[in-house]
Amino acid sequence: MKHSKKYYLLGALSLSLALGFGGISASAKAKSTPVNGNKQQTFDVVLKSRNASQLTSYTYAVTNKNSANYRKYLTPAQYAQKFGQSNATVKQFQNYFKKYHLKVTVFGGNSVLVVKGKTKDIQKAFHVKLVNKAVSGGEMIQNKADKINLPKSLYKNVMSITGYANVLDTTNKKKLAYKSNLVKQPAALDQTTNNTSTDNTKNLTPQKFINRYNVSALYNSGQNLGQGKTVGIISFANFNPSDATKFWAMEGIPVKANRISQVHTDGNKGTWDNMDETTLDVEQAGAVAPQANIRVYTSNQNGPISMINNLAMAIGENKVDSLSTSWGKNEKIVAQEQKLGIVPKQYFNILNLLFKQAAVQGISSFVAAGDNGAYEGATDSELTTGLAVSEPATSPYVTSTGGTSLPATYKIKGQSQPYQVKKERAWADEYLYPEIHSNKKIPGALKRQAYFTAGGGGFSTIYKNMPAYQKGVSGTQTFRAEQRWNYSKGKFSMVNPVKVVTGTKQGRNLPDVSANADETTGYNVYMSKANNGGGGQMKPMGGTSIVSPQMAAASVLMSQSNGARVGFWNPTIYKFAQSSDSPFTPLDSAENNTNLYYTGQPGKLYNQATGLGTIDFGKLNQQFKN
Repeated sequence: MKHSKKYYLLGALSLSLALGFGGISASAKAKSTPVNGNKQQTFDVVLKSRNASQLTSYTYAVTNKNSANYRKYLTPAQYAQKFGQSNATVKQFQNYFKKYHLKVTVFGGNSVLVVKGKTKDIQKAFHVKLVNKAVSGGEMIQNKADKINLPKSLYKNVMSITGYANVLDTTNKKKLAYKSNLVKQPAALDQTTNNTSTDNTKNLTPQKFINRYNVSALYNSGQNLGQGKTVGIISFANFNPSDATKFWAMEGIPVKANRISQVHTDGNKGTWDNMDETTLDVEQAGAVAPQANIRVYTSNQNGPISMINNLAMAIGENKVDSLSTSWGKNEKIVAQEQKLGIVPKQYFNILNLLFKQAAVQGISSFVAAGDNGAYEGATDSELTTGLAVSEPATSPYVTSTGGTSLPATYKIKGQSQPYQVKKERAWADEYLYPEIHSNKKIPGALKRQAYFTAGGGGFSTIYKNMPAYQKGVSGTQTFRAEQRWNYSKGKFSMVNPVKVVTGTKQGRNLPDVSANADETTGYNVYMSKANNGGGGQMKPMGGTSIVSPQMAAASVLMSQSNGARVGFWNPTIYKFAQSSDSPFTPLDSAENNTNLYYTGQPGKLYNQATGLGTIDFGKLNQQFKN
C-alpha cells in the first residue's frame, strides 16, 4: 500500500475524537502493544478488474434492448475470464499465501480473496505489524503500524486490502457497524390506536402489498409464483427458519417445503441482535413470491469486511435471481472512517465492483434507503451529520427502496381532531411532533427516535456525478424541501416556523422507488418465544427494510414471467417512467408529503422523498416484456 506509516498511526489515535469514544489526550501517550501472534485474522484482498471501463459499459448493455448484449448474462466463470482476474493470477496469490500457512478462499468472479490465519503468519505474508492501541475510556483498537507490502508481481493486481483494522471493544463495535432499517412503534408513542381506511390498514399482512401495487397480476392464476427462482437476503443477524414457515402457515400463504437455505459467510452465523430484521426479510419475500427459494447470507458485524464478503459470497455463487439487503449506514460517517484508516479508501469502489458483477450476471439488487428521513444516522448522536443518505443504497448500481404511508385516519392521544392521510404520501411521522414535543413521559432517546422516523432519501455526497439513467428525468436535479431542523456542531434544533427551501443539486439521487413502510400501516412479523422476549406473537413493524425484500420478491416473479432474469432495474425503469403508459405513480404533492425535509415536486416525475413513486407491477412487467 502507498500510505505512510504515520497516516495509519494517526488514524487509530483519531478514532476516539471523530466517533465519540472520548478525547484523545490521555491515549496520545499510550504505547501500542503487539497483537497476540496466535490470534486468528481475516484479511480481504480485493483484486483489480481487468477491462474496468468495458465492465461499466457491459453493465448497461445487458439492460439495453437495442444492444447486441441485451440479457446476455455471464456466469461467474465467464465474468472472471472477461472482467475479473485470471485463474492463473489467482493461483499465484494462493501459492504465495500457502507458503505462510494461510488459508485462501476465492469467491466466484475472481475479485475477492479471503485470507485467514494466525497473526504471526499474516504479518509475515503482508510484511506488516499489527498492534493494539488503547484510547481513553479503555477501548482497544487493532490497526496496522506500518504499510502493507506484497511482492510487486502480486501487488500490481490489487485494488485494496482490508481486515487489519477493527475496534475490539464490543460496545463501540456497534458504532462502526451497519444498522438495520426496521422500525417498531414504541409503546410510549402508540398514539394511533384507531386506524381506519378504505385501504384496510388494519390488515397487516403481505397481501396488502400484493393488492395495492398489483403484484397479483404477476401470478398468472397460480402458474407464476416464483417456481425455480431464488431471492437472496444479505443480513448480519441470525434467525429461526421455523418462524418464517409458521408465519406463512398462519397467514394462509401456500409455500413449498424446505425452501429456506442459509449460508454463514466465513462461518459466521451472525448474532441474535436484530433477529427481527432477518426474520421479517425472509417472511415478506417468501410471502410475495410463495414458491421461490429464499437463500439467506449471514455474517457477524465486523465492519466493511463483513459487507464485502457477504455480497461477494452471494454474487459469486450466482444462485439468486435477486438480492436484498436492509442494512445501511450514513455514507458521511463511512467517509470519515476512511480518513481514519479503518475503512479502505477503495471501499465504495469495491461495493460498486460487486454490484456491477451482480448486474452483468442478471441479478437485481435492492437496498433499503433508510429510516431517518433525509437525516441518516440522526437517531444516534454518534453517527449523525445533518443531511445525509445511507450506503450501500447510494450505489448507482442498486435499486434504492424508499417508504410511503398509506391512507388512514390516526387518532392521536391528547388531540381532539384525528390526523388524516387522504392519499398515499411520503413516509414521515411529522404529524406526531406536537405530541412528541409536549409529552414529558417520553425519554429523550425515544424522542430522538420518534422525531427522525421517515423514509430515507436525498443526494449522495460520495457519488457526486449523477448516474446516466437519472439525467434528464424531471426532478432529479432540483428539489423542494421543508426545513424543520437546523444542525450545528453535532446538535439538532427545531425550526419554527418551518422554512420552505428550493434549489438544485448534483449527485446520485435516492431512493429510486417506494412502497408502504409506515410502522402504523406496516406489516406483521412473527418471532418465536425463544428469541422474542415473551413472544410467539405477531408484532407490527415498518421501515424501508420491508420494502427491499418485497421488491426483490416481485422482481423474481417478473423474471419468471419474462423467461429470463430482468437484471439491473435502474437504466430501464427511468426510461419507463418517461413513457406515455408509465408503471409509476409519482407522489409529487408539495403538501403533507415529506421525508422530514424533501417533499414532492408538483408536475415532476421524481422527488428525493419517494423517487419515481409507487409501482403498478402488472404494468412494469409488461414494459419489461415489450
